[in-house]
Amino acid sequence: PEIASYGTLQRLIFVYLPPSYFTNTDKHYPVVYAHDGQNLFSTPAEQGAPAWGGWYLDAKLDHWWTEGELPEFILVAIPNSDFICIGNRQLEYSAKDFRVLNEE
Repeated sequence: PEIASYGTLQRLIFVYLPPSYFTNTDKHYPVVYAHDGQNLFSTPAEQGAPAWGGWYLDAKLDHWWTEGELPEFILVAIPNSDFICIGNRQLEYSAKDFRVLNEE
């Protein structure tokens, strides 16, 4: 569904679910939100991410979860705005009305 953005650019959101998500429907999972979501997964080019992506977090999570080294959680990967429109990253991470209050 489309959600009003209230001044921020609309974007794709990537959600990575743990292996037991569909079989353990009564379980409640913590949620981790990650910035620069376009870089987190094994296949950045297929997601349209630039060449610096590919942190392979999906493969690492699968390994850690399978080995019981990390509790399962839902990962919400939020791409920065440069993923949509190059040049917006600085605007996204900066204050809208930034002013110097004391120039000493």
